[in-house]
Amino acid sequence: MNASERKKKILEALLTSKFVPIRDLAQAMGVHDITIRRDLQELEKQRVLEVVRGGARLVEQAQMDVAYEMRAQTELDAKRRIAAEALKLIQDGDTIALDASTTTLEIARVLSARENLHVLASSLDAANVLASSKIPFTVVGGTFNPVVRGFSGPISELVLGRLHPDRVFFSARGLSLKGGLTDASLVEAEVKNRLIQSAKTVIALIDHTKFGVLAFSSIVPLTDVDILITDQEPDSAMKKMLQDAQVKVIVARD
Repeated sequence: MNASERKKKILEALLTSKFVPIRDLAQAMGVHDITIRRDLQELEKQRVLEVVRGGARLVEQAQMDVAYEMRAQTELDAKRRIAAEALKLIQDGDTIALDASTTTLEIARVLSARENLHVLASSLDAANVLASSKIPFTVVGGTFNPVVRGFSGPISELVLGRLHPDRVFFSARGLSLKGGLTDASLVEAEVKNRLIQSAKTVIALIDHTKFGVLAFSSIVPLTDVDILITDQEPDSAMKKMLQDAQVKVIVARD
């Protein structure tokens, strides 16, 4: 295990525990305590964590930043393949909406391949990507949520109630037989719902790890979705549920 891999493991451990002893980290990774101490010192210089007696803990802001970065890196290849398929559905002249998910962020990064678009973005990171392009965009205002790095609240809902994009692209934490499309946050689920209700065509971007997952808050039932883009074929039960809901399924191949 190299230094980069060890640091990733250290951050993963700190996301689940406020304090992690150096000895536990060293044993888990099969290295000497001094190696872990060196890794921790480098991470401390980046202001990600602080080294305390016998171990380390994340600084408060870093907890949110690291959690977001971990989500952004999870199934990154699948997200990029899904984004490439999503791009094929976008036509010149479209107005599209992107939710504040790490999957739609990958769409923002490839939108320069299209022309004559307008983008409605509810993510700060997507807005920053679009700001470096020539694509016109509108940011959904409101209260900034540092956990998802997006905007929500009454102002967001007011704006979304008055706009009607051609296509909305959104992701979710779960897709299940029982709950449909669900998210971990009630507030974010409401923003996604408003986006979906305002759009002419609704496109869900769900990688295979979300299949069968029931998250905390419902976004919409599958009957509100027109197209599902995923990275693997759903199982037979999921396929039947999607067929019954008349959802077109697109599988992003390698």
